Amino acid sequence: MKLGLFMQPVHDPARDVHQLFMDDLDIAVHIDELGYDEYWCGEHYAVVGEPMPSAMIFLANLIARTERMKLGTGVIPLPIWHPAQVASHIAILDHLSEGRLMFGAASGGIPADWELFGASEPAAMVPEALDIILRLWTQDPPYDIEGKYWNVKLTDNMLPRHGVGQLLRPYQKPHPPIMIPAMGMNSPSMKFAGTRGYIPISSQLIPVEAVASHLNMYKEGCEATGREYNPDVWRVSRNVFVAESDAEAEAALADPENKCNAAYYFEYIYDMVCSGGGKHYILPPELVGTPAADDYSRGDYMRDNLIYGGPETVSEKLVSFRETVGPFGTFIASALDFPDKELHKRSLALIANEVMPRLSRDQATSP
Repeated sequence: MKLGLFMQPVHDPARDVHQLFMDDLDIAVHIDELGYDEYWCGEHYAVVGEPMPSAMIFLANLIARTERMKLGTGVIPLPIWHPAQVASHIAILDHLSEGRLMFGAASGGIPADWELFGASEPAAMVPEALDIILRLWTQDPPYDIEGKYWNVKLTDNMLPRHGVGQLLRPYQKPHPPIMIPAMGMNSPSMKFAGTRGYIPISSQLIPVEAVASHLNMYKEGCEATGREYNPDVWRVSRNVFVAESDAEAEAALADPENKCNAAYYFEYIYDMVCSGGGKHYILPPELVGTPAADDYSRGDYMRDNLIYGGPETVSEKLVSFRETVGPFGTFIASALDFPDKELHKRSLALIANEVMPRLSRDQATSP
C-alpha cells in the first residue's frame, strides 16, 4: 500500500502566514525523506484560512527540494482558470518535475472563489475544461473549440516553422495522471472518474459510510465504458494524528496551547461546509433529513472524523476502516493545523514507520 499526504492547507488565520509557508515546505521535504509516495497540495484564493492561491507555484518550489515522491495538485479549481492556461502550466510543471506530477482537478469547492472569479456553474464547467485541456495536449493546431463556457480559437496567428500556434505538451505521454476527488454518498464524481479512466480519491471530510459508497460508483463508471476496474488506483484520505501512545495523543488534543490544533481544523471545515448549504455531506447518513441533523455540532464532526491515538490504536482503526470501505491502493493522510511543527513531524513519521507497515501486512493477508 502506498502513502501520501494532503496539505489543504488549513491554518488558523491568526498565525503568521509567511511562517506557515515555510513550515509547509519543511513538512513536504520531511515526508519525502520519510519515503512518502505522494504529496497533494490544495488551492484556494479568497480565504486566508487556506493560504494557497497557487498549488502549481508551491509545487514548483518543491521540485528541487524533493527527490522521489509524486507531486499532485489537489486540486486545480478549473472553473476559475482558462483551460489553455491550465494546459500550459501543468505541462511545464510536468517537465520541470521530470514526470513526478499528478494533475488533480475539480470545481474547487469554495463559493467565495467562484464568486470572486464569476464562475457561474462550477460543477458543470469541469468536464468541458478537461476536454479542452486534453485536446490542447493531444491535437495539433489550428484550434477552433467552441464550448458553453470557453471558446479556444487559434487559427490565424500561426508560424509553424517557429512553433507559433502550438502549445507546450507535458513530459508524461500522453499527459500526467488525472485525479478526480469525490464527496458525498454515491458521488457522481466517482463514476465520472471511472468513465474517463481518471484516478478517484475520496475526501477526508465525509463519513465512512459515504466513502464506502464510492468504490461501486467507480466500478460502474469503468464498466460503462469498458475500462479495466482496478481498486488499487483508488486513493482514500482521512484525518489522522499519531502520537507515541493513546495518552499522549489525548493530551496533545486537549492541550490549552493547541499544539495540535485539530479543533480549529474541524471548526473551519464544519463552518465552511454548513455556510454553503452542504451540511448533508458531512452528516452521518442516519441523521440526514432528520431533526437531529440540526444538533450535529463541530465537536460531533471532529469525534466522527479524526482518527487518533498511538500507533497500535490508529492501525486498528484504519484496518477497521478499510474493512468497511473496501480495498484501496493508496492512503492519503490529511494534514491538520499543527502550530507545533515537530509534533506534526513525529506524527507523520509514526504513520510512515509504524502504522503503514501494519496496514500493509493486513492488506496482504486479507482475502
